[in-house]
Amino acid sequence: MNKLVQRVINILKTPKTEWPVIAAEPATPGSIYLPYVLLLSAIAPVAMFLGGGDYGFFRLSTGLLLRAAVAQYVIGLAGVALFALVIHLLAPTFGATRDYTQALKSVAYAATASWLAGIGELFGFGLGMLLALAGGIYSIYLLYLSLPHTMKVPPEKAATYAVVAILACIVVGLLLAFVTRSVGVGAAYSSNSDSPLGRLEQAGRAMEQAQRSGQGGASDAAAAMGAAVSAMAGGKVVEALSSDTLRAFLPETLAALPRRSLEAGRNAALGFQISKAEAAYGEGPRELELEIIDTGGAAGLLAFAGWAQIEGMREEGTRSERTSREGSRIVHEKWDTADKDGEYTVILADRFVVKVEGGADSLADLKSVLREVDLARLESLKGEGG
Repeated sequence: MNKLVQRVINILKTPKTEWPVIAAEPATPGSIYLPYVLLLSAIAPVAMFLGGGDYGFFRLSTGLLLRAAVAQYVIGLAGVALFALVIHLLAPTFGATRDYTQALKSVAYAATASWLAGIGELFGFGLGMLLALAGGIYSIYLLYLSLPHTMKVPPEKAATYAVVAILACIVVGLLLAFVTRSVGVGAAYSSNSDSPLGRLEQAGRAMEQAQRSGQGGASDAAAAMGAAVSAMAGGKVVEALSSDTLRAFLPETLAALPRRSLEAGRNAALGFQISKAEAAYGEGPRELELEIIDTGGAAGLLAFAGWAQIEGMREEGTRSERTSREGSRIVHEKWDTADKDGEYTVILADRFVVKVEGGADSLADLKSVLREVDLARLESLKGEGG
């Protein structure tokens, strides 16, 4: 597992020196998939499930969310193999060497940035999309750097090779999706217990049961995943804070509004442990919601946002959205000047996510609400757990 973690760090921070190492090392498709692809490609589906499937305008039920997460995982695994095949087949066109295993290396290790960015599924559509965009762009860059080493393509043709391969893979994927829907093969992904999706759902339940009963194989795999993602940020493995600890950060009143409801809990799957506490405040027509998430063992993945230097903004009519950095913190804000409603999120210590949303006279007023939450004290718990 230490080797996997070091590979993740090296491919993200020093790709120009890591690709020659990757190209030269012996490998098989199986050794690339297990454990690298199987573990890292699970980040987005697990984050989707733990995030609760809240996409602002709608929220998925638990059953539908599980099926969506498993389907995303299955399609992702198949997509890696398909993309590698496209790169392999296109090789002669660009004066490269056909070698499926080397093509699979390019796809699997270049995808590292996108897979880590999958942690954005925890935070809803806005911040999640920015993380996904940053991860996707960096993965394309990593693919471009890889091809002269893995596929022996002339450096001056590497950029064209990468772009054509990506476009070809998109076209092939769309055609396969169309054919699949036409002939009804999509039934293979039904919830039937004999289908691939059904079997994966059963495997997921079996793994959760194994974790609860303490059986070695599943619990060891989960622990290894937790250790890996924590080490990505150079930190130690810690549990997410208890729900009682997080709940203590939710004040009795917020912006002079009384607390109407409170909910807190801690969940774990595949080595990712997440604690969450949320409360609703309101009096009359005005309402605010405050949410605090401790990403715990998955905290290392949030460091990707720092590596990617994620910043961006967009405006559409009366709505605006912006992501920026304030010192060591990442800030995401949304505001609608017509409805006087918005959302303000702060990521602390690459671990804690604090979000307030609701109505206010201005975005500045909404931001000021978080002054009533002891963010400094929460940030000081970045190395704590349990």
